[in-house]
Amino acid sequence: VHRFDDVLRVSGLAELRGWDTSVNRDLVIDLFRKRLKTFCGLDLDHVSGGVQNVKTWCGLRPVTPDNLPMIGQIPGYSNLFICSGHSFHGWALACGSARILADIIARRNPEIDATPF
Repeated sequence: VHRFDDVLRVSGLAELRGWDTSVNRDLVIDLFRKRLKTFCGLDLDHVSGGVQNVKTWCGLRPVTPDNLPMIGQIPGYSNLFICSGHSFHGWALACGSARILADIIARRNPEIDATPF
């Protein structure tokens, strides 16, 4: 649960459905209701606007078929690099991935084994 000015943002749903960005509103309302109660002690039905003020949104996460991020230089380009495809692990892998990419760009041997990527 995150607060942005007068808006509460609830996130925490991930579904593997390809390019489908449709949203199951009932599922989101249920998630929002539970998070609001658990983290804020509030009942959605007693919050100003209630369910009518709940807005849904869906975004796509970059993910690779093997769930390993792509880190390195793009073949055929001397000045194009990629560090993407972290799936649900972006926050956990960000610092290590950035270090690997920085070493590659600086033409150093990465301190972290980059073989899997």
